[in-house]
Amino acid sequence: MEPNAEKLKEKIEALENEIAAKDRELNTKVVQLLHANELLKSIVLRLEDLNNTAAHEKNQKIKILIADLINVTSDDLWEQFEITFVKVHPSFYTGLFRKHPNLTANERKLCAFIRMNFSTKDISNITRQTIRSIEMARFRLRKKMELPRSMNLSKYLQNF
Repeated sequence: MEPNAEKLKEKIEALENEIAAKDRELNTKVVQLLHANELLKSIVLRLEDLNNTAAHEKNQKIKILIADLINVTSDDLWEQFEITFVKVHPSFYTGLFRKHPNLTANERKLCAFIRMNFSTKDISNITRQTIRSIEMARFRLRKKMELPRSMNLSKYLQNF
């Protein structure tokens, strides 16, 4: 094959891969919009239901509604973060899974945050967990990965 033809073929493949990635991203955004619309409809119905609820029950229902909203928004933010993270660090999860196949979803999420050099406080704010629980999760992660105390977890995850 001619060198120019080979370069052209590589460019075409790269463009096709880019289009496929953009298509997946667009599909994800559409699904997120549909999900958001369903959520908004559900909230409207639940708020309308609150009008017909006795005063002593309203506070409890409002607390449940707020908790549901917090959970949904943090899930959406994580999905968007993960899509972008995979684009920026395409081999991270592959290498991590190869070396540590027994990690849970939360441990993989923690690894991604640590890989991005987020502080324990930042991770705590993002995940809405206490700093102490993040510290414990980091400790358990290090133990599960069988890393010595002398090894920096962040630097270790940079290698993936």
